[in-house]
Amino acid sequence: MRHSNEDLDVENLTPLDGLSDIHLEFDGMRAHSGSPNGDFTFRFVQRRDGQEKIIATMTFPIRDNHDGHPGMMARAYEQMIGVLRQGLFTAAKMRNYYRHESANRYPRGMFRPPTSGG
Repeated sequence: MRHSNEDLDVENLTPLDGLSDIHLEFDGMRAHSGSPNGDFTFRFVQRRDGQEKIIATMTFPIRDNHDGHPGMMARAYEQMIGVLRQGLFTAAKMRNYYRHESANRYPRGMFRPPTSGG
């Protein structure tokens, strides 16, 4: 099966230089009182012109599996990766739908812009 370059951008998720000024960062962990479990929070931060703005945060409850903080961090990142994969899948599906709609409703060459002058 042959893929177009547009289809390949979902398969290769390596970021391009200058792709986005929004970054994903670990924000913190809040332990549950009287429990080894905790909530791990990530944030999406926009950095532009020396300014930083938090766009969104996501928190995941993570259970202790007797593998310490590093094991819990790994599972928190696994949760984030799952959410991002689902988001990429949905975004790619909707992008393809709207590309198809655009091509059907506004075929190239069908409309010509009005010319100015006499």
